[in-house]
Amino acid sequence: MATELGKESQTAKNATKLQVSNCVSDLSEKSQHLFSSLLKPQVPVIQYNLNQLEERAKNLELKVVSTRDGDTKAHYLLAESGMNVEQTRQKIYSVYIQSQWDSLEMEKRTLYEHPHGKIYKEQNVIASIEAGLQSSANDFQIKLMKDSGLSWENRKMGFLQDTGRMLRSKDNTVLGASVTMSLQSSFAKPGLKESLVAQSQPTYSLRTPASSVLHVPDQLSSSVGYEASRNQPPSQSGISEKFGIFAAAIHKLNSARIHGQIVRVWSLFASASRKIDREYPQLLDAWSLLAYMVDEKSNNVHAFEATTSNADKTDVNPSFQKNIIHGSLRFLEVQFLAFVDAQLSDNGHVSSTKPLDKMITYTRLRFFKNNSWVKPTISIADDIPIWAVLFYLMRAGLLDIALEFVTTNAGVFENFGRSFPSYFNAYAKNPHQPLPKQLRDRLQAEYAQLMKYAPEDPFKHAIYKLLGQCEPHRISLPEVCITSEDYMWMQLMFCRANANNFVTSNLDQPPVNNFDLQQLQKKIIAFGPRYFNPKNSTPVNFFLALLICGEFERAVNYLYTFYPVEATHYAIAMSYYGLLHTCNYEKNENILIHEAESVRINYPQLIVAYIGYLVSVDTLVYLDYIACISLVSSYKTCCMNLVKIMLLQSHDFSKFLGDIRKDTERTTGLLDLYLPLVPFDQTSLQALYAEGARNADDDGRYGDSILLYHLLGDYDTVIGVAVKNLSKSIISRGLWMAESQEQSHEKSSPNVVANGAPDVLARSLLEIYESNPEKSIKVSTLNKDMCKLLLLVMDARSLYDREEWQEVLSEIAKMDILPLDGSLEHAHETINSLYLRQKAHDLLTLSPEIVNIVPFLLFMAMSSIKALFTRLHYNPTEAEDNLLTSLKFIASNLVMYSTMIEHRLPPHVLEYLQSVQIN
Repeated sequence: MATELGKESQTAKNATKLQVSNCVSDLSEKSQHLFSSLLKPQVPVIQYNLNQLEERAKNLELKVVSTRDGDTKAHYLLAESGMNVEQTRQKIYSVYIQSQWDSLEMEKRTLYEHPHGKIYKEQNVIASIEAGLQSSANDFQIKLMKDSGLSWENRKMGFLQDTGRMLRSKDNTVLGASVTMSLQSSFAKPGLKESLVAQSQPTYSLRTPASSVLHVPDQLSSSVGYEASRNQPPSQSGISEKFGIFAAAIHKLNSARIHGQIVRVWSLFASASRKIDREYPQLLDAWSLLAYMVDEKSNNVHAFEATTSNADKTDVNPSFQKNIIHGSLRFLEVQFLAFVDAQLSDNGHVSSTKPLDKMITYTRLRFFKNNSWVKPTISIADDIPIWAVLFYLMRAGLLDIALEFVTTNAGVFENFGRSFPSYFNAYAKNPHQPLPKQLRDRLQAEYAQLMKYAPEDPFKHAIYKLLGQCEPHRISLPEVCITSEDYMWMQLMFCRANANNFVTSNLDQPPVNNFDLQQLQKKIIAFGPRYFNPKNSTPVNFFLALLICGEFERAVNYLYTFYPVEATHYAIAMSYYGLLHTCNYEKNENILIHEAESVRINYPQLIVAYIGYLVSVDTLVYLDYIACISLVSSYKTCCMNLVKIMLLQSHDFSKFLGDIRKDTERTTGLLDLYLPLVPFDQTSLQALYAEGARNADDDGRYGDSILLYHLLGDYDTVIGVAVKNLSKSIISRGLWMAESQEQSHEKSSPNVVANGAPDVLARSLLEIYESNPEKSIKVSTLNKDMCKLLLLVMDARSLYDREEWQEVLSEIAKMDILPLDGSLEHAHETINSLYLRQKAHDLLTLSPEIVNIVPFLLFMAMSSIKALFTRLHYNPTEAEDNLLTSLKFIASNLVMYSTMIEHRLPPHVLEYLQSVQIN
């Protein structure tokens, strides 16, 4: 029983499993059907691509019956009305409706199908004319923009000058001071007094060079001089006058350089500046400052050149620094002494000859008002402010008088400082060196005590700082340094001790402090122009400050913004003495090139920019300024390239390269005189000649081309160019505009190219070459023959002017170009025809220069025949009658010959020949 129950349960389980598996399989099958139905595409599958469809369409089209046409009922209807269907269809198809595009296509075909392409030629000519007009308009626009740009630059310079003049009239304020020490133009410059040219001497004229200048008459245009400035507006007149005066100074400089003479450049330019910069005394001061730096009064004015021309600013150059410091100090001291004299004179004080009395009077003028001393801190002894007097004596550079003043009043000074006389005595014995260490230590200790117990006399404070070199980085003495000049003097006094100690290389005595010229330069640059020119009224103050500390490159760049003319000439003078640190020439507008720790000036770019301001001046002025670039030896190649560009653009080859003499040698040109400054070698000159000759050929400047090819030694090309020039001259002038040969000879000069007249030039060249066998063999026979033939044309032209008609025909017959042989009058027509055809054929073998003058010869020959016929046909003699018959025959031959070469003749010549024959 139990066994049966187990079997039944097992059977039930198996049945259940079978049912479950059947359900799963059904579900799987249904899901697959569902999946296939869902993925069934909604659009039919593409069976054919486009190409297959196109091919099947063509096949279906071919299967259509070709004879079947439209509507059969319509055909029957037309047939009943008596209309032929085929004829009607052909008429309808024959009707052509022309579209706009089709008309354009017809017009295009007409252009090519029309006889000789007349329409096409007309449109081509119109297009060429329009292109020429457009090109001319563009060239005019470019030239107008260029001229207006130059005019604008001149107006801008005038505006800057006028603005500077107005600003200069305002009150000056420097470093917050209430007093400005600016020397007037009437003050004597002690450093330049001995060297400046007296104004009473004759002024160098731009037209008449002085004895020390190159004798080149009429080389400088009057537009740079004083005559041209009279008819200009005030600002333009001033600029032109300034250009002219400085150009004359530059010419003197280059003249001295050419002759190997030493020039006092600062004095030369200062003399020029005095004539035009009277309203800007500080610009005049700058020339004096630089003159002190190079010590122009000494014989060795090139002391800087060896040490600074190739020096790097990052290197310590003791000699350079020493000269800058000593020169600046001497300038400031002499300037201060002149200022004291001026102040005393303006206040009605009689200037004493004793400097000590001057300083005592000056201190009383400053500090004694209303019978009392205005400064309570000033030390007074015997009614004398002793520290102020001593400081001003030192400020004026009068150290000997200052030592005498201290020695005489030693007891008084000991009352204020017991050891001071010994300090000052040691300082006066060697002012260029620091005090001995023992004295310096004691003085610095006393100085430290002075600083603790204020108030103290400010002048005593300043003197102790100077003697002991105390706190060089803290020079703020507003009661003592009332002007920028005073401030710079105090700074340089601290630099001097270190510079001299470094030059002597005294290892036992190390530098007193680390304040040197480079530290001062960094300080001044950090201050910037606003510190020295707070009201923007005196920009020259910062320029002078930069010069005083030896920042020449920055000084020139800064001044160029306000006074470009003066800045350029300062740069030229500085380069003469080797003061400028230059860089490689770069074609950009940046004059100042900044490097890692220094700056350099792009000196050639500065000169090129200045030359751009010069308008309507002689090319010699450009040459003078370009020659100044070679003052820096590394720029000589750049200088030569600029001179080459100037010559190629100015086309003044005969002036600069010379002319050809009768003996075939070259005359001396300006470039020969300037070779010491612009050292062209033979290779460079040959390259210049070749490029100039090519440009002259392209531009049609035959005179320049002849000169340059002659200098190259290409004498055959010289004659070829002369032939081309003469041929074009004959064609362009004709019979009624040409000068006679006699008139050409009247203008002739000893130089060949200068003659100008093409016939005289060609004849002279041919004569001088044939007289020189070495040059004659280099000229081809063809060019010689062409030149001789064209000269025969000019001879015939001269005879034509004198109305010697028969001689004209004889000269033309010598050329053997036209059929002028009258002996064939009685020959057979065939022989005459062969003769004319041979002449026409020979014309094809001639050069274009000869072929181009054939119309001129025909016109001249027929005119001569007409004149002879008119003169002889009234009551002629038997000989004259034979001549008339021969003339008729020759005229007839000329007309027939002209018809054979009519494609080479202008219409008016053909018309004239035929009309003369008919009449």
